[in-house]
Amino acid sequence: MRGQRRRRLLTKCVMTALGVLNCGMWLVSARAAAPKLLTRIDDPRYDDRGSGEYIYPTGPWYQRGQFDIRALEVLTKDGMVTFRVTLDFPFRRPDTVMTAGNVALNFENNIYFQNIDIYVDHTPGQGETQGVPGRNVRFKREDGWDFALVITPQPYAVRSVLSDWPPHTKVVVSDVVQSYGRQVWATVPEMAIGKPLGRKAGYQVAISGALFENNFEVFRWATDRLIKNAYTMPVFSVTEQLAFGGGALSRWQPRTIDILAPGGRSQFSILKKFDHDTATVAAIPMVYPRGRPAGAATSSTSEPLPGLSSASTLGAPPKDEVRSDGTVVASIRDVSDQIAILKRPNADIPLYRLGVVRNLEGEIVGRVVVIAVFAEFIQTTIVEGKGRVRRGYEVRFEPPRSK
Repeated sequence: MRGQRRRRLLTKCVMTALGVLNCGMWLVSARAAAPKLLTRIDDPRYDDRGSGEYIYPTGPWYQRGQFDIRALEVLTKDGMVTFRVTLDFPFRRPDTVMTAGNVALNFENNIYFQNIDIYVDHTPGQGETQGVPGRNVRFKREDGWDFALVITPQPYAVRSVLSDWPPHTKVVVSDVVQSYGRQVWATVPEMAIGKPLGRKAGYQVAISGALFENNFEVFRWATDRLIKNAYTMPVFSVTEQLAFGGGALSRWQPRTIDILAPGGRSQFSILKKFDHDTATVAAIPMVYPRGRPAGAATSSTSEPLPGLSSASTLGAPPKDEVRSDGTVVASIRDVSDQIAILKRPNADIPLYRLGVVRNLEGEIVGRVVVIAVFAEFIQTTIVEGKGRVRRGYEVRFEPPRSK
């Protein structure tokens, strides 16, 4: 009896010891299998406003923070690289969305409203300078990219659009994407990137709105011609269900809502540097977490804003104010054909109010009528002085005269 008890006790001790050993081996194996965090880049909150004044679309699916990048993480394991992006608002699956042809989209890629473009630079001073078509951003030569990963709701359609784009051989449009909470990630073979990522590699993330279908009509309204577009939502002066608002009246403004901002530089100042007159889109920089590698040129951060927005062209901007006699003064932010967009002053201006436009010398050059009032800007129609009304001029709305 005692012998049986001893054998059972001995067996229990042996099994316990084996269990502890197996547990320890499992922990060691799990630790060895964990991916290695190569780099992490954080980004400020509440900067999902493009060049500074963009407004989210009016559709019921859009929530503030869905286009706000908070962090990029790059992880490596067994010859594979995982790019993980964290946003400020969780990924949420919408109700069924129908295209214009009454085709329901199934969103099998676990991402619904965003295009997330991740650019990698591992060869200083070389690489591609074009951004993904439709995003309206570019890179300077010293920030050229060697590899790009595109995370988008419709990878097959986007891949088709990019098939005849010259840099497409350096782009992976991932159709195996995972998302959970506020994070989305995709994994690619290291060989697809071209070489193992060193600690001095540079990165950039550009996020834009995703069109549910590649509707060229929405661009014909603004440009009178078709343009190559990888399912990128446009930015207009007035927000719509499938368009961001608060933008300039220009084909060349960024359709990129947020980027990784390099230390010491404002995202808004970077994205504002497009030039309508020379048909040039804004150049966005690479971010080097461990400093720009030796041999890579450093671009100047003090270059003036291009075009009519430079201070040397416009002089001191007019002061938006309400004067003692009740006159409201608003500055013109942008002009296109017969539309003028005004910065909204701290005063109520009713619809159909007539305003007088004055140039920098104070001379009357035209008149406008208010046709729409938004939180941050006013849309007007030029009823007199078309061609003479310019960006930076002031509009004076005098109070109604008593009878």
